[in-house]
Amino acid sequence: MTRCSIRYAPLTALVALTAAFNGWAQAQGRNTPIANDYVAIWTSPAPTEQTGGPVSMTQLPSGRLIVTFTNWRRVDGKQVTTDKVYTSDDRGRSWTHRADVPINRQRVFQAGTAVYMLGGRERLLVSSSDDEGVTWSEPVPLTDD
Repeated sequence: MTRCSIRYAPLTALVALTAAFNGWAQAQGRNTPIANDYVAIWTSPAPTEQTGGPVSMTQLPSGRLIVTFTNWRRVDGKQVTTDKVYTSDDRGRSWTHRADVPINRQRVFQAGTAVYMLGGRERLLVSSSDDEGVTWSEPVPLTDD
């Protein structure tokens, strides 16, 4: 049986996905893997200056997979973070970069007909998509803090 693997390798800064991992798939009521082979979604162009992770994933009722992860990089000596959004409509065989959303340490999930990213560092932010992850709203704070 094929198993899911979402892997973060700090030396290569590679984010890889193969399938829905068994515990997640079973929790979702699925008994079959989403994808069969390891697929690199994103690879760092400069592993000592740019990394990726943690990874969050959801599957929509249409079958579309949405993966998000935080990209850390150095710009003029300062750390900059952006959350990347990728989608797949072929069970994880190929991926399309859809957006960069400035949330940081996000989690992606669906509620109703919309998809949401929830995360943040100093305060809790949310961004939403009404088109299955193709476009995303600007993040807005959930609290006044």
